[in-house]
Amino acid sequence: MGFDGYSSLLSFPSVRKESAMECLKAVSAKEADIVTLDAGLAYIALMNYSIKAIMAEEYCYHKKSYDAVAVVSKEVCERNPRLNLEDFRGKRSCHPGYRTGAGWNYPIQFIVENGLQIPEPVPMSDDNMHGDESIVSSFFSETCAPSEFDGTGLCTSCGNNGSCDNSLSSIYRGYSGAYRCLMDEIGDIAFLRSDTALRLSNDGMNARNWSTKSVADFM
Repeated sequence: MGFDGYSSLLSFPSVRKESAMECLKAVSAKEADIVTLDAGLAYIALMNYSIKAIMAEEYCYHKKSYDAVAVVSKEVCERNPRLNLEDFRGKRSCHPGYRTGAGWNYPIQFIVENGLQIPEPVPMSDDNMHGDESIVSSFFSETCAPSEFDGTGLCTSCGNNGSCDNSLSSIYRGYSGAYRCLMDEIGDIAFLRSDTALRLSNDGMNARNWSTKSVADFM
């Protein structure tokens, strides 16, 4: 059984690996039988390793599904009623994390499927499973996509000269962090879950102390 750096609380043997990617390789090579992943990595597991989910955690206060949305300033939409993702080529992007589902994998899939990437993505490799970093960095001028692991991700617009392994970039991790990235105006577009802006704006049920704008200020 493969785990991404966590100790097993179960009674059967585990295979310890240094990263989720190493765990995926172990399952694919039949060195392990099962691995626990978040939604973003589960997507990579399916697309790259044909590993399917057989179980999912469910919480009473969470929906079983959600929409992945791109949120931008309302002023931008008013200036261009036919706005689409192509209009944000060369702009700054905010992502909840490196290789998250709604915030990273799905936008990249949209860019690839609609032929928006220039140049063609770097071929898949062990270090760059989708060529995803090259796709994002060639489409957007700057990106804030911190990883849960220090020193990884793309953080050219998060502060501290593009470093991801510091407390400044960590405030922009997660869906709340990506929304804060947009609200702090260090990004022009944020890729979020559909309920993020509704909950975290200054008029939302989970408003934060950095929530200085209303959900009506975004679209």
